[in-house]
Amino acid sequence: MNSGAVFGIVLTLSLFVFNYFPYTLKEKFRLPYWVSGILICFLGPLLAMGVGSYLLDEAHREGSDGFGAGIAGAIIAIVLIANGALYIIGSVVSAIEQYVTRRKKEKTHN
Repeated sequence: MNSGAVFGIVLTLSLFVFNYFPYTLKEKFRLPYWVSGILICFLGPLLAMGVGSYLLDEAHREGSDGFGAGIAGAIIAIVLIANGALYIIGSVVSAIEQYVTRRKKEKTHN
C-alpha cells in the first residue's frame, strides 16, 4: 500500500478514535477531559512509533532510506499530542470560568 495513503488513513482514524475516546470516558466513568488529554498525550506517540516503524519497513522494502517514514511518524505524534493538549487546555479554561462564575454569584448573594 502507498505510504502516503497509510499515513492519511492512520492520521484520520486516530483523530476520530482519540476524539471519541474522551467523550466515552466522560459519559461512562465520569473521567474529566484533562485526564483524557493526558492519556492521549501518552498514547499518541506510541501509535506514531508503531506507524513510523511500519512505514520504515515498507520504505526499506522499496529501497528507500526511510526518511519520509520518520517524518510521517513525527507528524502523527505531534498532531496527537496537540490534540491531547487542547483537551487539557480546554478543561483548565472551563474550570477557571466555572470558578469565576461561582465567585461572582457568591459576591452578589452576600
